[in-house]
Amino acid sequence: MRRLGWTIRLQAGQPLLHEGDPATRVFTLTRGALKLYKLLPDGRRQVTGFMFPGDFLGIAVDDEHAFTVEAVADSQLLTQAMLQLAVNACQHTADGTRVQLGSRVDGGTICLWGHDRGPRVPPPVERPAAPDATAPQPG
Repeated sequence: MRRLGWTIRLQAGQPLLHEGDPATRVFTLTRGALKLYKLLPDGRRQVTGFMFPGDFLGIAVDDEHAFTVEAVADSQLLTQAMLQLAVNACQHTADGTRVQLGSRVDGGTICLWGHDRGPRVPPPVERPAAPDATAPQPG
């Protein structure tokens, strides 16, 4: 996964981003838990949600984040991987075409996926081994 993005580690209580920060990166949570909240005028926090491994965040309707994100437990995130998937999908689909992205945690591995209507890479062609081909012998 290092080729797709960068790992960020947070300690419990450490913020990842703040309400009003510029929305410039996309993150996938790979370990831990995060809480999302808005600050109310009187200084209280209104919790708007929690995120768990496999969830991604950072996509904003506006150019800035609408909430603060803070680690509830020691956490790890991968950044830029989802953004790269989104950019690739958008570059290869027609305007107005739906692009879907997602992620899940499978054991200790995070799986990222994208679905779009862009041109497809042809599936690999399975070819039988040549008659004189033999498997390598141990030793």
